[in-house]
Amino acid sequence: MKGRARIDYVVQQAQSRGVPTVGVGDGGNEIGMGAVADAVHKYIPHGEILCAQLATDVLLPAGVSNWGCYAIQAALAILTGKPELLHTSALERRLVDAAANAGLVDGNTGKCEPTVDGLPLDVHAGIVELLMATAIRAMKR
Repeated sequence: MKGRARIDYVVQQAQSRGVPTVGVGDGGNEIGMGAVADAVHKYIPHGEILCAQLATDVLLPAGVSNWGCYAIQAALAILTGKPELLHTSALERRLVDAAANAGLVDGNTGKCEPTVDGLPLDVHAGIVELLMATAIRAMKR
Protein backbone atom coordinates (compact mmCIF):
# COMPACT_ATOMS: atom_id res chain seq x y z
CA MET A 1 0.00 0.00 0.00
CA LYS A 2 1.32 3.37 -0.93
CA GLY A 3 1.78 5.77 1.96
CA ARG A 4 1.46 3.19 4.73
CA ALA A 5 4.13 1.41 6.71
CA ARG A 6 4.06 -2.37 6.53
CA ILE A 7 4.47 -2.79 10.27
CA ASP A 8 2.94 -6.25 10.01
CA TYR A 9 6.35 -7.54 8.90
CA VAL A 10 7.93 -6.20 12.07
CA VAL A 11 5.23 -7.78 14.23
CA GLN A 12 5.59 -11.12 12.44
CA GLN A 13 9.37 -11.05 12.96
CA ALA A 14 8.88 -10.27 16.65
CA GLN A 15 6.41 -13.13 17.02
CA SER A 16 8.73 -15.57 15.24
CA ARG A 17 11.44 -14.66 17.78
CA GLY A 18 9.20 -14.93 20.82
CA VAL A 19 8.99 -11.19 21.43
CA PRO A 20 5.60 -10.26 22.93
CA THR A 21 3.46 -8.05 20.70
CA VAL A 22 0.76 -5.50 21.49
CA GLY A 23 -1.89 -4.13 19.15
CA VAL A 24 -4.23 -1.20 19.61
CA GLY A 25 -7.27 -0.83 17.38
CA ASP A 26 -10.58 0.91 16.92
CA GLY A 27 -11.99 -0.11 13.59
CA GLY A 28 -10.71 -3.54 12.72
CA ASN A 29 -8.01 -2.68 10.22
CA GLU A 30 -5.26 -2.19 12.80
CA ILE A 31 -2.56 -4.76 13.52
CA GLY A 32 -3.72 -7.11 16.22
CA MET A 33 -7.42 -6.91 15.38
CA GLY A 34 -7.16 -10.29 13.71
CA ALA A 35 -7.62 -11.61 17.25
CA VAL A 36 -11.25 -10.45 17.12
CA ALA A 37 -11.89 -11.00 13.42
CA ASP A 38 -15.33 -12.57 13.97
CA ALA A 39 -16.52 -9.49 15.85
CA VAL A 40 -15.04 -7.13 13.24
CA HIS A 41 -16.78 -9.05 10.46
CA LYS A 42 -20.08 -8.93 12.36
CA TYR A 43 -20.12 -5.39 13.79
CA ILE A 44 -17.92 -3.18 11.61
CA PRO A 45 -19.25 -2.06 8.21
CA HIS A 46 -17.25 -3.88 5.52
CA GLY A 47 -15.39 -5.67 8.32
CA GLU A 48 -14.96 -8.81 6.25
CA ILE A 49 -12.95 -6.75 3.75
CA LEU A 50 -10.96 -4.43 5.99
CA CYS A 51 -10.22 -6.64 9.00
CA ALA A 52 -6.56 -7.10 9.76
CA GLN A 53 -5.50 -10.73 9.62
CA LEU A 54 -2.68 -10.45 12.12
CA ALA A 55 -3.35 -11.06 15.80
CA THR A 56 -1.04 -9.81 18.55
CA ASP A 57 -0.36 -11.36 21.95
CA VAL A 58 -2.21 -8.50 23.62
CA LEU A 59 -4.95 -6.41 21.99
CA LEU A 60 -6.25 -3.16 23.44
CA PRO A 61 -9.46 -2.12 21.67
CA ALA A 62 -10.19 1.59 22.09
CA GLY A 63 -12.77 4.11 20.90
CA VAL A 64 -9.91 5.82 19.04
CA SER A 65 -6.63 3.94 18.57
CA ASN A 66 -4.60 6.99 19.60
CA TRP A 67 -6.40 7.01 22.96
CA GLY A 68 -5.43 3.41 23.58
CA CYS A 69 -1.79 4.27 22.88
CA TYR A 70 -1.96 7.25 25.22
CA ALA A 71 -3.46 4.99 27.91
CA ILE A 72 -0.49 2.65 27.51
CA GLN A 73 1.83 5.65 27.87
CA ALA A 74 0.03 6.68 31.04
CA ALA A 75 0.29 3.15 32.44
CA LEU A 76 4.02 3.06 31.69
CA ALA A 77 4.47 6.43 33.40
CA ILE A 78 2.68 5.10 36.48
CA LEU A 79 4.60 1.81 36.52
CA THR A 80 7.98 3.52 36.14
CA GLY A 81 7.19 6.63 38.18
CA LYS A 82 8.31 8.79 35.26
CA PRO A 83 5.79 11.56 34.52
CA GLU A 84 7.95 12.69 31.60
CA LEU A 85 6.58 9.70 29.68
CA LEU A 86 3.10 11.25 29.68
CA HIS A 87 1.63 12.65 26.51
CA THR A 88 0.55 16.28 26.91
CA SER A 89 -2.34 18.15 25.37
CA ALA A 90 0.14 20.71 24.00
CA LEU A 91 2.03 17.94 22.20
CA GLU A 92 -1.26 16.45 20.96
CA ARG A 93 -2.23 19.81 19.45
CA ARG A 94 1.16 20.21 17.78
CA LEU A 95 1.10 16.68 16.35
CA VAL A 96 -2.43 16.86 14.95
CA ASP A 97 -1.85 20.33 13.50
CA ALA A 98 1.46 19.21 11.97
CA ALA A 99 -0.21 16.17 10.41
CA ALA A 100 -2.88 18.33 8.77
CA ASN A 101 -0.27 20.87 7.64
CA ALA A 102 1.73 18.03 6.08
CA GLY A 103 -1.31 17.03 4.01
CA LEU A 104 -2.41 13.98 5.99
CA VAL A 105 -6.13 13.28 5.98
CA ASP A 106 -8.45 12.19 8.76
CA GLY A 107 -9.13 8.49 8.23
CA ASN A 108 -12.80 8.96 9.07
CA THR A 109 -13.68 12.09 7.13
CA GLY A 110 -11.12 11.87 4.33
CA LYS A 111 -10.43 15.58 4.81
CA CYS A 112 -7.13 17.28 5.43
CA GLU A 113 -8.01 18.98 8.71
CA PRO A 114 -6.82 18.92 12.33
CA THR A 115 -9.17 16.14 13.43
CA VAL A 116 -8.68 12.48 14.27
CA ASP A 117 -11.34 9.90 13.45
CA GLY A 118 -13.80 12.71 12.76
CA LEU A 119 -13.44 14.21 16.23
CA PRO A 120 -12.17 17.76 16.82
CA LEU A 121 -8.77 18.41 18.31
CA ASP A 122 -10.26 19.68 21.58
CA VAL A 123 -11.76 16.24 22.23
CA HIS A 124 -8.39 14.53 21.82
CA ALA A 125 -6.61 17.14 23.94
CA GLY A 126 -9.24 16.57 26.63
CA ILE A 127 -8.67 12.80 26.63
CA VAL A 128 -4.93 13.40 26.95
CA GLU A 129 -5.54 15.78 29.89
CA LEU A 130 -7.78 13.20 31.59
CA LEU A 131 -5.17 10.46 31.22
CA MET A 132 -2.41 12.77 32.41
CA ALA A 133 -4.34 13.89 35.49
CA THR A 134 -5.25 10.30 36.34
CA ALA A 135 -1.66 9.11 35.96
CA ILE A 136 -0.22 11.95 38.04
CA ARG A 137 -2.75 11.26 40.78
CA ALA A 138 -1.84 7.56 40.73
CA MET A 139 1.87 8.37 40.95
CA LYS A 140 1.27 10.45 44.10
CA ARG A 141 -0.22 7.49 45.97
